[in-house]
Amino acid sequence: MTIMSHGKRIFSGGMDRKIRMWAPSGESFGKLTQSFKGSILSMVMGEDEKCRTLYTGSWDTNVLVWDCVTREVKQTITGHTGTVTSVAVDASFIITCSHDSTIRVWDIRTYECLRVITHHSSAIHCMSYHNKLIITGGVDKTIHVTNSGSGELVKTFVGHKAPVTALVRQHNLIASGDRDGTVMFWSIEGASEPVESIKAHDKQINSIALSGGRFLTASADKLVKEWELVTMTCVRILQGHVNEVTGVLYTPKYLITSSRDSSVRLWWWGSEDGRKEQPLL
Repeated sequence: MTIMSHGKRIFSGGMDRKIRMWAPSGESFGKLTQSFKGSILSMVMGEDEKCRTLYTGSWDTNVLVWDCVTREVKQTITGHTGTVTSVAVDASFIITCSHDSTIRVWDIRTYECLRVITHHSSAIHCMSYHNKLIITGGVDKTIHVTNSGSGELVKTFVGHKAPVTALVRQHNLIASGDRDGTVMFWSIEGASEPVESIKAHDKQINSIALSGGRFLTASADKLVKEWELVTMTCVRILQGHVNEVTGVLYTPKYLITSSRDSSVRLWWWGSEDGRKEQPLL
């Protein structure tokens, strides 16, 4: 299951091939159910003025462009030959990465594929995109930084001993997680080696979130942990999911998590144990 927060709405999508839209209260805004032929792995809201366009990637190798008001598919983007694991957008481009080991850059207006980027040697699991820099990680255990405008490889980070499964960027800092439960930190402007590394979980890291001086890790061990960034110490552990945790988000009021147990949970910022709300799903 994958999750996204935008404004006052929470979006969730998963193996049931449906996207659900929620309020933090648990009230459902409805579903987007058409056209999916596989599990939904990634989604992102567009930067259009009214924020009504949603982009999704799934197991069926397609990228769908949705109108969130009419709840209809505006466009099906085809080209990848493997699962689409991550989607990102800006004012000019749609960026997608896939298990077919490629990154594709599409024109956001015409949906034309502008370039196919082949820096990775095997499946790409995760991506972070900001300010024209595409950051990707995958089975080849490397992290690549690529310019979206030119397709040029800007930098390669090497250090993980297992496939890279999660990525997030905050300013010049990149955090990455791998299949062995290790989290590494990298400086975009620094050396190609990690500036810090910790063994965060006993199983695969599925998602990382950064906010100010703290970060969250979500793992296949069913746990979510919150850490101090400076000291790299764990300050609390959130327990409640009964299957692996697939996503984690910071929002101003809540921490939001998703899991293979088919639930999305909201956790209070204030309490030490992150006292959980009732699951949305």
